[in-house]
Amino acid sequence: VSTQSTGSTLVKRTFSGWRHIREEQIKEQKQSEIALWYWCVSLEDKVLRSWIAYTQHRRDKRARYKEALLNRRQFLLQTGVRQWISHVTRADRIRSHTALEAVTQRTQLAHQLALKWGRHWLTTVKRRKLEGRGQRGKENRQVANHLLKNKESFVKAPTDFYADFKVLRESRPTPKIPSFLVNRKNIL
Repeated sequence: VSTQSTGSTLVKRTFSGWRHIREEQIKEQKQSEIALWYWCVSLEDKVLRSWIAYTQHRRDKRARYKEALLNRRQFLLQTGVRQWISHVTRADRIRSHTALEAVTQRTQLAHQLALKWGRHWLTTVKRRKLEGRGQRGKENRQVANHLLKNKESFVKAPTDFYADFKVLRESRPTPKIPSFLVNRKNIL
């Protein structure tokens, strides 16, 4: 019986040693599971945090690109509008300067033409006046001789006396107005 009891104690000791080792293994396995779970959760947290940071970085980068593109577009629009305004202003200035030159040139040509025809008209009138003086002087001498012959005509004017003046008035040439001045009403 003592062998049995030693055998049973031996079994009890072995079994208790084995149980103790098994409990240690289970305890270690549970601690390993808890450690693994903690590591997984912390890794998951790190991944989630880095993904959030990466997403935020991408969003910020996209926003910066969008803002940069909007600023570039705004800059190009402003530059284009400035250039367009300066081009339109320059073209308007050139157009008005060209129109002013054309009007000035036409006005100058018109004044030169009017001056030319005015000089022509003045020389023609002077020439005719000089030519007419000779004839009128002759007619005036005839009238004076006629008056001197008829001494009573100084006292009493004959009826044909005024007819002589009428002849003088009709024989005098009227000045001719150039054709470009005919339609002008405020000249004479």
